Amino acid sequence: MTLPRGDAPQEARYGRKTGARKSRVVRPGGWKARSSSKRKESAFLPGINAEVGSRAQRVNERKTIVPCPVCGTANNLDPARGLARARCGRCHAHLVPAAVAPDAPVAVTDADFPERVIGSTLPVLVDFWAPWCGPCRQVGPMLEEIARQYHGRLLIAKMNVDENPYTSREFSVASIPTLVFVKNGFEVTRLVGSHPRSEVERLLAAIL
Repeated sequence: MTLPRGDAPQEARYGRKTGARKSRVVRPGGWKARSSSKRKESAFLPGINAEVGSRAQRVNERKTIVPCPVCGTANNLDPARGLARARCGRCHAHLVPAAVAPDAPVAVTDADFPERVIGSTLPVLVDFWAPWCGPCRQVGPMLEEIARQYHGRLLIAKMNVDENPYTSREFSVASIPTLVFVKNGFEVTRLVGSHPRSEVERLLAAIL
């Protein structure tokens, strides 16, 4: 017996022939149960959204705007994650010059030499010296001037050979002052003894 079109079961109208709308078969109480479940879940959303928004606000408050020294792009950085290896999001240049690069020589030791010199994102000029060395004291003021002039492009590190014999031995430093030019963790060249500033800057061209 053929039923009138208006009296056909919902299964016949929605899913039996094509199967494309099978998921829309109405079951008693089905839609009502789903909607009430959604209402229960949505009751928790305001609290979750408020917590997520609060966390995002705290993160944004910690971030610092650091301009790129190459292209000038403003980079939004979180200092808590460290800025030593930060790069510009546009040109990928190092942001260390604008963030933490010092404009004066820094003292390094055997303990922090691997991190501050070998792992530096900037080229490094290491001065192996000692307080009792007369030529070392002559080189000191020149290195301070170079540190200011090349601020953001070069890191100058001073290593006291008396207090840090391990690194001095590893670099085969037999006499002081010895200036070691380091780039990407490897020695490029060195100068032994006291030399004029022009000679130091000539060798700096090899690592800058």
